[in-house]
Amino acid sequence: MSQDQGLDRKTIQAAVDELDALSRDEYGCTLEALLLDTSRVSAPRVQRLVGIVLKRPFATKSGPNPYSETKARRSWPWKDGTPEDQATLAPKELAILNEIRRPGSWHEPWRLEKVGEDGTISWNDLKDDAENERGLFKVLALYVDDRLKQRDRRSFAEYLETQESRRFEAGLDLTTLIFDTTVTAPLVSLLGIPTLAVGLTLVLVRYGYRVVTDPDHRVGDARA
Repeated sequence: MSQDQGLDRKTIQAAVDELDALSRDEYGCTLEALLLDTSRVSAPRVQRLVGIVLKRPFATKSGPNPYSETKARRSWPWKDGTPEDQATLAPKELAILNEIRRPGSWHEPWRLEKVGEDGTISWNDLKDDAENERGLFKVLALYVDDRLKQRDRRSFAEYLETQESRRFEAGLDLTTLIFDTTVTAPLVSLLGIPTLAVGLTLVLVRYGYRVVTDPDHRVGDARA
């Protein structure tokens, strides 16, 4: 299935390496150490990494926020203007952002009252709804779960329930784990960005679909 979707171990390894480098830069620890961390900050940190992957083409790498639960070394404020101003730099990322601007269950209900004539919420409203990287992760995850249900007739939960996930432990081969996880290939096919799909897969497998799909945890780093 993975190979049919154009997904191979080399692609997954490159995505894992990218997330590992990002983890080292943001938190001063490896991706493996981050996933093995049993403290309450572990899940928010990994979710935030996924949000950064989507956001960074349209953001400015800056110093840390005055307060951040994740204790991140950097922040990623949106660049001035709209992401469309950087369309040529990251067309796939922009396409995803434009998709999640559409009305759907991934937005807080009151946002849907502000849909414009073009059938989307404004960029400013999206930025506010997705407040910072962890909030963007939540909007993305809810959007993807909705799309999978429509396209594959299977939710995150149903994909994960088709197999017995391995426990995270020291020395675990993340590439093999991700390659063998049934939801990985559909996520790569849907999103078109392997690192984004691999990061979302890791959050699902490590923390469970309830953490991913709970709509009440749209917490931005500046307010965490």
